[in-house]
This record gives sequence, C-alpha cells and structure tokens, in this order.
Amino acid sequence: MRLEEALAWVPGYEPGLTIAQPLPSGVHNRAFRVDTREGCFVLRLQPDGRAAILGANRQREAALHAAAATHGLAPGVVYADPGGQCLVTEYVAGRRWSADDMQDPTALERLGHLLRTLHASDPPRVAPLRIDALIRQHCRRLARAFPAERAALRRLVADCAAQLEAIGSSRRRPAIVHNDLHHSNIIDGPRLVLIDWEYAGVGDPLFDLACVLAYYPESQKMAAMLLEWSGLAACATVAMLRTSAALFRTLSDLWARVGHLNSES
Repeated sequence: MRLEEALAWVPGYEPGLTIAQPLPSGVHNRAFRVDTREGCFVLRLQPDGRAAILGANRQREAALHAAAATHGLAPGVVYADPGGQCLVTEYVAGRRWSADDMQDPTALERLGHLLRTLHASDPPRVAPLRIDALIRQHCRRLARAFPAERAALRRLVADCAAQLEAIGSSRRRPAIVHNDLHHSNIIDGPRLVLIDWEYAGVGDPLFDLACVLAYYPESQKMAAMLLEWSGLAACATVAMLRTSAALFRTLSDLWARVGHLNSES
C-alpha cells in the first residue's frame, strides 16, 4: 500500500494539505506522524511479509494492541487494515524511554505496575504465538541455509525445550504479552504506554520480564523486585526468570540471524 492510499484512513486527512512526518520505526515498517484538524495520529506502513517470517501476525497485533488500549496501556487503534498493510493509531505525546530508564528502579517499578495491569486483563481470542514452535521454525530455516550447523541447531532446540520445561509456564495464567520491551517502545507522557505490538501474543507473562533482563543485563540485579512489581512473585522464582531471560536471548539471536538471512534473499 502506498503512503497516499494509507493516508486516506487517517481521520481528517486532506489531500494536498496534510503532511506526514517520518518517525523512528522498526526494520520492517515505516511510521509517520500525521496532524489533521481531527487530531494527531501515527500511520504505520507494513510493506511486506518479512515480519511474518519472524513471528509477527498483523491481525493478532491489532487485536492485542486494541485490548491494551482499552486499559490505557497503548495508544488507541483508529484503523487496522484487514490485509495488515497499514495501522493508524492515536499519537501519544511524551518522552521515549532511554536505556538508562531500564536500569532505574523507579522507572522499572512503574513498568512493572503497567505489566501487572496488562497481564491481569482478559486476552482476546487470537492466533497462538508459541515460543517453542517459533524456535523450531527459526532453526529449520537456518539448518536449510547452513547444513553444517544442523547438529548444533538440533541440540539448541533440545536445550530450549528443557528451559521451557524449567520455567514452569503452566503455573501462570496465559496473558497478553508485549514481547518486545525495548526502551524505544515505551512512551512516558500523561501516562506510561507501550507502542509497537508487532510481536505481541497471548502466553506466559514471565516473558515480558525476561525481555527486560535479556535486553538490559544490568537489570538482572532487580529480578526479584521486577517479580514483585509485576505481581508474578507468587508464581515465578528468580531462577525461572533468569532461565526465561536466557531463552529469550536465544530467541532474539535466532530472530536476528533469520532476519539477516531473509534480507539477503
């Protein structure tokens, strides 16, 4: 979908008058701030299927983003293209978090409370996102591209299965999980909100905390507090969280390798 076509879904769009200003965006998307007489919006173009190869599902993303927005945890969804080519949301003014925020106990406590609310909300029915299946999928792609690594990749799949067993996901109620808590996806404005729900799913809420520890190793020292702040201390241990963080790092490494492989094809 071309930008001009997508702009038609922005409330108040006036051809020839409305300006779309580029915003920082992900590898597979282009994002724009669009100001009209009806408000301020974000238009995101999703031009190809590369994100789907990495585990994204546009219909699932839109449903979970909208569910989070009803609790004030994400910008409101204005329009989600059924074909997944564009998404229009409300623009939330505020400061984008930095890496330093992810090591600040006060900031992480606020994030933990946000996650407590998110994980307690009833998830909509969406296509499943299974971490074990995603790891196997990535390893199959890499094994086809690098036959010499097949034995190592088989061992990696077995190791990940053992880690999944060790973290005891069955002890926790499946919840909406953002799955990409990078500091750039957190906006601190009138309230704290999460953006970029591309890899969101319904699953083990421990993986949102695992994401924080995997992306920001310095936060490891606050693992016990993160469990308390997020409300997961009663059903997860620090050891489980650290194991899930190691699993998340493995998934992130596979994601990067498959993404690089796909960009070259």
